[in-house]
Amino acid sequence: MANPRLSKNGWIENFNNLNILAECTSYKILLIGDSLVSGLSRYDRVWQKYFHKRNTLNCGIGGDKCSNVLWRSKHMSLPILLNYIVIHCGTNDLNTSTPVDIANKIIDIGDTFKKRSPGAVVIVTGLLPRDLIFTLKRSSIQKVNSILNDKCVGRGFLFLLPDAGWLVGNNLLNEQFIL
Repeated sequence: MANPRLSKNGWIENFNNLNILAECTSYKILLIGDSLVSGLSRYDRVWQKYFHKRNTLNCGIGGDKCSNVLWRSKHMSLPILLNYIVIHCGTNDLNTSTPVDIANKIIDIGDTFKKRSPGAVVIVTGLLPRDLIFTLKRSSIQKVNSILNDKCVGRGFLFLLPDAGWLVGNNLLNEQFIL
């Protein structure tokens, strides 16, 4: 099910502001997802080097679950010249949904965008590992990523599995990424 986050103060205003940006400019890449996507714009040097010069629109909203991103995929304006749609969400669903449900919602998001912008390439990114040590959440993430990998192939989506450098030794999170 697709739901807006009406209980989150400012969420609709944030969504409306992103719509205005999408309507008024000629972005070629759309990034959509949760706080991991939204947070990219906080790192100006990285954003300028990798995203800004490629005409990228950041439509990440912190705290969003897959159902919120799905709702946005159905209701947002899309840039006319859109070439790529990059989807990254699901980590906020780990406490309330099964890996199959999470993966299916992410695929639904991709399907929605593909119908709305058939010329754009849909890229689904795998969920990043969580927790310093191996936990049930990490196990769920691995399952989500495995399911996404299989489902993306059948739909012609590109799937990007997180780089193995996130984990070291005995499945521990690489501490160089901990702030």
